[in-house]
Amino acid sequence: MKRWSLIILFWAVGCSGSPDKDPVEVSLQQSKQRVASGHESAFESADGLDIYDVRLRYNPARCDCPKNEIHMYGRWVRAYLTGAPTELSRIQRFGQEVQQGNARSELSVRGRLTTTKRRSARRIEFPVFELAQ
Repeated sequence: MKRWSLIILFWAVGCSGSPDKDPVEVSLQQSKQRVASGHESAFESADGLDIYDVRLRYNPARCDCPKNEIHMYGRWVRAYLTGAPTELSRIQRFGQEVQQGNARSELSVRGRLTTTKRRSARRIEFPVFELAQ
């Protein structure tokens, strides 16, 4: 009887109830986390940089989020714009020209990311890009 108890105990301990995770899926999840972490650290390191050139495009969405995107770190990022009124009005005119079909979709601008974030009406945080003159 003791022998059967030991056999049942070893069998119960040896059989875990959870299935093994697919190694491809585990690797994919780890990769996604590392890429997100890399983007976050890149944004943090960019906060300390001086002025640099980026591409800007007018790309309005249906939700209440920034209408402009800046191309940084190999991808487009929606960002609120701040800066001198002359620069902001130039960007506004650019958006109007794109809507009318009179301008190309991208514009080169100079500026830097600020350390602040701004929330949309849906409480989603977006970076703030300060335009340089």
